[in-house]
Amino acid sequence: MNKTKRFLCLLAALATLTSTALGLTGCGLSGFRNDSDYEDDQDDNGDKNTINGILNGGKVEISNGVVVSKVETVNGELIITYTDGTQVNLGAFGGGVQEAQGLVYYPLSDGSYGVKMGSSLYMDAITIPDTYNGAPVTQILPDGFAGAYNLRSIDIPDSVQVIGENAFSGCHNLSSITMPSNLTRIESYAFYDCGSLYDVYVSNVEGWLNTWMEDEWASPGACTTATVHLMNSYGEEIVDLQIPSTLSTVSPYALAGCRNLTSVSIPDSVSYIADGAFMNCSNLSSIQLPAKLVEIGARAFAGCSCLMEMTLPDSLENVGFGIFSGCTALESLSLPFLGSYRNGTDNSYLGYTFGAPDCYDNESFVPSSLRNVSITNCTEIGYKAFEDCYNLTSITISHNVSVIADEAFRNCSGLSSITIPSGVTTIGQYAFADCSGLTEVTVPDNVEYLGCGVFSSCYNLTSITLPFVGDTRDGYNYTNFGYIFGTTSSYDNGSYVPSSLQTVVLTNQSFVPDEAFRGCSYLQTVTLPDFVTSIGSRAFLECGNLSAMTIPEGVGSIGNATFQNCQALQYVTVPTSVISIGEYAFAYCYSLSDIYYAGSEYDWENNIYKGTDWSWDTSGYSISYNYVP
Repeated sequence: MNKTKRFLCLLAALATLTSTALGLTGCGLSGFRNDSDYEDDQDDNGDKNTINGILNGGKVEISNGVVVSKVETVNGELIITYTDGTQVNLGAFGGGVQEAQGLVYYPLSDGSYGVKMGSSLYMDAITIPDTYNGAPVTQILPDGFAGAYNLRSIDIPDSVQVIGENAFSGCHNLSSITMPSNLTRIESYAFYDCGSLYDVYVSNVEGWLNTWMEDEWASPGACTTATVHLMNSYGEEIVDLQIPSTLSTVSPYALAGCRNLTSVSIPDSVSYIADGAFMNCSNLSSIQLPAKLVEIGARAFAGCSCLMEMTLPDSLENVGFGIFSGCTALESLSLPFLGSYRNGTDNSYLGYTFGAPDCYDNESFVPSSLRNVSITNCTEIGYKAFEDCYNLTSITISHNVSVIADEAFRNCSGLSSITIPSGVTTIGQYAFADCSGLTEVTVPDNVEYLGCGVFSSCYNLTSITLPFVGDTRDGYNYTNFGYIFGTTSSYDNGSYVPSSLQTVVLTNQSFVPDEAFRGCSYLQTVTLPDFVTSIGSRAFLECGNLSAMTIPEGVGSIGNATFQNCQALQYVTVPTSVISIGEYAFAYCYSLSDIYYAGSEYDWENNIYKGTDWSWDTSGYSISYNYVP
């Protein structure tokens, strides 16, 4: 008889005979290592010695110096380990696996037992004992009670430390469960598809907060129906929770489903709030976050539908996806930055925190209740960051921000005002387009670039303060006022500049470009910086409602047709610095009644060049000399 076959048969026989002592009954040995180096001439006594050596922990040579170093059971499976590092898993076996009162017990390597259902599959109530054969029951094994459709309640002893993968998956009628006080880990999908689970009771709150849940469905609180009840030593439910200062992390899904919590205080020792930590805490209305918090995991506060305001500390460096998804009552939100991480470009849009897959879905995911948002500690407001957040009425931007990207606030139609920080240097295309609620805007002096259509379709804008006209201060490219409203041609200023706009203040440009305000027929007042040195040709041509103009001291020339056809212009103040007034500069200004000149009549007549027909068809005006404002 072949040595290997005899070896296997003898091992099986010996395993059967020693089942009580060794926990090996009826084991199947298919897949056992087959070594062709066995010698057929070895007798049965040699086989028995080999087997006894293995079972008694000896290192018996099999071939070429390789020996079996260990035979053990892990979760009810026979594992043989060789000294060359290889292992053979012989799978489930009867050894040591015993059934009692409908439950099956598997010996574990640490001497304790794991449990799973046997004939209890169809029972509606199960009680797991804390010991079996004098050893503790420490695990509910993977798939332990999966598919137990009739199971409604189960008593788990405090000795259980681990609930295995899929342990209660598909227990459709399980309605109540009390978690063991010594639990340390719940594995993936342990409570998946438990649609009738309504009540989960926890008596060791600190221990529960330290229990590691491998994914959302490992947590019983992730079930849409479940309420996790945190109980104190008096048997009363905790609704105002102070997390112990011994914790540095709020574990994944640690408080998920604690629907009766109303307030939570998190100590400064905590730097990380993990995924889903407060998911479905639907009555939570107040939460105090630690000042040194560094990271918040995905969906950490998802489904907290009573939260009305939240302030995330400036210490944050990373924020997970959808941390406030389903927070339908949120009215005020303060964030250090938008997106995944500080000053990053990934997911830098408001909807990211509410579960929107991209910036185009802000409208669908940002709750309609949200009115006020503050961004407190970043350098850039990203592309389409707030697009379509039309319910927002107030947005406060960090003083650190230097860039407002393209379309950042597009269609935030609920905004009536916006303060752009003084440190901003770049505002991208259509950044505030369709913000139809804006009435006044001030663009700070430090801005160096304005994109086309920055304020396109801001139909209710009445006043705007700008550092310059066009896209840049130097005026080399687009120099028409209508550029910020969406046109690159001065001929189209009248079609793009909103009819509501009456007042413009320029603060940081040394000249007014040619045709800058041409055709802006609704403007009534334009204020120029004190250091302007020239006003270009046709700069205010056909500004039909412009009623007055003060030309700053230092302007040397007024270009051709600069104020031509400004039919509502009533008076102009001219400084002594002016030495040239171009052709048709004030032609057809039918309402002009007063020119206030700072110099003498002699200077007016002799020191200022006046182009042909500079005041054509303008009559009835008088000149006041030596004018002092």
